[in-house]
Amino acid sequence: MSKLKQRETLMLVLFFIVSVMLNAASVVFFMAPHELASAGVAGIAIILYHFTGLGVGFWILFINIPLIIIGIIKFKLKFFATTIAAIVFTAALVELIPLVIPNTLIPFTDNTLLAAIVGGAFLGIAVGLMFRVGASHGGTDIVAKLIRLKYKHIQTGKFYIFFGVVIILAGAIVFWDHTLLLYSAICVVAMSFSTNMVLYGSDEARMVYIITKSDSNISKRLTTELTLGVTYIQGKGAYSDNDKKVLLCAMRNHTVPKARQIVMEEDENAFMIVTKASQVLGWGYKKLDSVDL
Repeated sequence: MSKLKQRETLMLVLFFIVSVMLNAASVVFFMAPHELASAGVAGIAIILYHFTGLGVGFWILFINIPLIIIGIIKFKLKFFATTIAAIVFTAALVELIPLVIPNTLIPFTDNTLLAAIVGGAFLGIAVGLMFRVGASHGGTDIVAKLIRLKYKHIQTGKFYIFFGVVIILAGAIVFWDHTLLLYSAICVVAMSFSTNMVLYGSDEARMVYIITKSDSNISKRLTTELTLGVTYIQGKGAYSDNDKKVLLCAMRNHTVPKARQIVMEEDENAFMIVTKASQVLGWGYKKLDSVDL
């Protein structure tokens, strides 16, 4: 096995371990003690735990069984081998952590708002990392992946907002506490945001349009100093009726200030338009054939 392959394998194993630990920690230290019913099987398990008395870990395993069967039919067994391992290890940690951690640390904070934000963020990061491994934590992760087979344009984190609304409404009915309903909503938003940041944050960039008389100098400096690709677009000024070359360039967010400085140095009267590109595919960015998460 090459060193590159070994490094990639080690990174995937690390993602898996961190994801499982964050998922279990979010349930044990933040959500379950505060009765926060977030998106996902964890939220349903917390509701059923307080309603029946059976362990959260037990319900995580029980709810996932039919979803795993459906998932295996639709996806490769390799995907669900890792998913099954994630489900089992997460359920085990949820049951074992309270046995080895002092009661003074559970809950980790008495502030329900902090618990909602941190617990939701931990859970969202855990989901994003597991998807990057090519697996999931089961439950609504599987449902989201099934739905994205048809609706690929919808980001994964948005599904959790929908699932979260349904689950937190159920939690509000069970716990009969409208305040918890609001805290659970905050938890879902934090989870959705952190999931999208892990999955799609690195894909975001800026699309820059530059209209200038010094197009040659600017394009040369952008390509040589910042190693950016620049494309000329033929344009015509509506007022002057003069032909113009518009520079089109995609770049990372942190590169924009450097590009702006180059434009200012070459032409103080240049016109620069910076827009957000939610995803950039191709050379220097994610590959065109990359699997959508």
